[in-house]
Amino acid sequence: MKICDTHCDTLCRIADSGGDLFENKYHVSLKSLNKYEAFTQFFACFIDPLYNENALERFTKLSDAFFENMKMYSDTASHCENYDDMAKAWEDGKTACFLSVENCSFIKNPDDVLMCRRKGIRLMS
Repeated sequence: MKICDTHCDTLCRIADSGGDLFENKYHVSLKSLNKYEAFTQFFACFIDPLYNENALERFTKLSDAFFENMKMYSDTASHCENYDDMAKAWEDGKTACFLSVENCSFIKNPDDVLMCRRKGIRLMS
């Protein structure tokens, strides 16, 4: 069975309270997702309105935490930017991980959108 979860806030939790994406006390962990044949998880960089004045710094903290975890757990998870990446992750027995942004308050101009694209973000709201 192929499963896709398009949102979780675990990234915010580990960035703020410690831990990592592989094993943690929150709702989603790579360890639990790896039990499935083919799983895709979108990890949200949720920019809480409390951070609106420092939204870019918040985004950077969250995206850095995501990429650090992708590097640490590259044997079980793969950062994906498109369908082909996702299919390859599944073929390799890895969880397909996308990075998304919720509340794009830090986007002030087209260059900010390009920065997100360069980081591999394909879902923003």
